[in-house]
Amino acid sequence: MVYRFKCQATGDLLMLEPAGDLVLRSIGRTPSAQGILEPCALPAAAAAKEAAVSQNDAAREVESHGRSGSVSASASGSAASADDSNAQDGPPEARADAVSLRQHAWPFLEMLRRAQQAGQPVVWGV
Repeated sequence: MVYRFKCQATGDLLMLEPAGDLVLRSIGRTPSAQGILEPCALPAAAAAKEAAVSQNDAAREVESHGRSGSVSASASGSAASADDSNAQDGPPEARADAVSLRQHAWPFLEMLRRAQQAGQPVVWGV
């Protein structure tokens, strides 16, 4: 499934299902084929999205420090090469988290901000 988010204040925004589901869950919505964010709900949705992005950034930072701290200085080059090759050769699910929530969310967050300024709803679906 492809999500097509629409707003009269912006162009359409297309997202594949995994990214669209992630974006909707991060604003407290259950992923669905159709939906609407009324103008009065846009500030709360934008705040929830920004909070989710910040929380995700912090978690990724902690995770990256945990991985780099566990590798010894002498083995870090070979371990990093092994990690990179595993990430490229692994299943798509393992590579999917290489794109952060911030990257998925930026276009949607920008749409929410512009819709809020124009007082327009954001809809998705048919």
